[in-house]
Amino acid sequence: MKIVEIRRKTAPVFEAYNVKFAGLFGSYARGKPGTRSDIDIAVILGPDADLFDFVGLKLDLRKVLKKPVDLVTYRTMYPYVKRSAKRGMKKLYGQTAH
Repeated sequence: MKIVEIRRKTAPVFEAYNVKFAGLFGSYARGKPGTRSDIDIAVILGPDADLFDFVGLKLDLRKVLKKPVDLVTYRTMYPYVKRSAKRGMKKLYGQTAH
């Protein structure tokens, strides 16, 4: 699945959950997913989002992408993981992450 297709499929889901930013990282962002690769997505959620929103977002993304999704919040990523992910991150939705 190409990044353009991931953007198209996920945009309505991000909008429904009031996501401020979503970025793709990992093998799909590099354009080299393996047959067993999951889709790695980092998000910045709206200020009113809670755990139920996060879980619902993850489930809905998996449903539209028909692939396992590794969803993380951008702000809770470990600094070294964030630096590495940010270097190859492709914006899927919203404003640029900080």
